[in-house]
Amino acid sequence: MSTDMPNGGNWQGDVLRDLRGAEGQAPAPAQAPHPAPPTHPAPAQAPTPAPAAQPLPQQAQPNPQAQPNPPMQHAQQPPSPYTRG
Repeated sequence: MSTDMPNGGNWQGDVLRDLRGAEGQAPAPAQAPHPAPPTHPAPAQAPTPAPAAQPLPQQAQPNPQAQPNPPMQHAQQPPSPYTRG
């Protein structure tokens, strides 16, 4: 990758050029022979034993000194000019 492209430059063009090859043509796919399917069955896998169940973490105990939150005191809002009242 060239480092002379400010702010990324034209990286899409570089990627397309790399994919098509230097001449601008798509590279020829590799002509690898297709492997023949196996003639013998695969050995049966032994079932993996399930891992032992982990105990659940201890649940948090309620704090007896905690005080419940007081009810919210909402400020008096002026009537909205956008709603009919």
